[in-house]
Amino acid sequence: MATKDEAQQAILDAIVRMAPKTEQTLGVLRLAEAYAYAADPHQSHGGSAHVSSK
Repeated sequence: MATKDEAQQAILDAIVRMAPKTEQTLGVLRLAEAYAYAADPHQSHGGSAHVSSK
């Protein structure tokens, strides 16, 4: 099982790989939310985030 630091790094690595080449920002948003949860699971997360395709 991965440590908290390993999980956070894996999520960041996925964001770095995915963000520059995706047109579907929802996936990046979900990864960012996963990172935020891994960093601080007691903080309120999600629900109010919106994706704008400009």
